[in-house]
Amino acid sequence: MAIKPLTIGGVTVLGVGCVLHIVGLATHAWLAADGGSLGFWEVCPDEGPCISFKEDGKPDWFKASEALALLGMIFGGMALLLAGVLVVMNLMGKEPSRGLGVSTLLLSVVSFVTVIICVIIFGAKYRDFFSEADFHFGYSFGLSIAGAALILLGGIGTSVSSLGLSSASRYERM
Repeated sequence: MAIKPLTIGGVTVLGVGCVLHIVGLATHAWLAADGGSLGFWEVCPDEGPCISFKEDGKPDWFKASEALALLGMIFGGMALLLAGVLVVMNLMGKEPSRGLGVSTLLLSVVSFVTVIICVIIFGAKYRDFFSEADFHFGYSFGLSIAGAALILLGGIGTSVSSLGLSSASRYERM
């Protein structure tokens, strides 16, 4: 059994989305200003070393955003793992169960939703905590949004292909 192009594309997009979100999560430019940048775990002035945040100094909305971003990464990684299992099963000539495709889709959707909720909370509340500085959203913020969108698209593509919902698979059955 050959691997369908939609499966390959879906898994690739899902993987790129996971990498983008992980990079966005790990870097320190969720907010940027003339004097430096801020991420979930550290503040980095333009000159000098980065300074780590202490957990007790973070507001609750900031901790919630961190947690949601981490959950998005975990669910996206699990979706990618299941998508990898789909590919391996195809390579072995075995028919994957429908539950595997559905689980990949659900994990991708949950990953997307958690990251988007994280971004909404972060975007709505950051001015409450950083009101005196002229911050704007940095590249890390954008990478996480792009990663979440790609995780969703990759999960949809992989699931549609594995569940036989694409138009190409309908023609194969006729």
